[in-house]
Amino acid sequence: MEPIYNQFYANEHVRFVSIIIDQDRSGWLNSVKGGSYTNPEDINLYTAGEGAKHPVIRDNLISGYPTLYVLKNEKTHSSSTPKLGTPAGRAAFSQLILDAILK
Repeated sequence: MEPIYNQFYANEHVRFVSIIIDQDRSGWLNSVKGGSYTNPEDINLYTAGEGAKHPVIRDNLISGYPTLYVLKNEKTHSSSTPKLGTPAGRAAFSQLILDAILK
C-alpha cells in the first residue's frame, strides 16, 4: 500500500480511510499508533464494538478483511480492487483511483 499512499497522499481529492472492526478499542488504538495496518495521519475509524454490523460496513457490503474500496461521493466506485503485492496490481489500483478522480 505504501507506493499508492505515497502517490496520492498530497492529492486533495484522495483520502485514505481505515475502518477497524475489532471489538477491542485498545487494539485499534495500538494498530493506528503503530502503523500496522494504516497511517496515523489517515482517517482512522472504529466501529465501537459493532464490527460488521456497523452501518458503514453493512451499507457498503464489506464482507472480507482487509478490503480495499475506491469510494467517491459516498458511493462505491470500485469494490473489485486488484491485489497490491505486484507492480501490475499497484498500477491497476492507481488507475482505479485516477479514474475516480477524473469522473
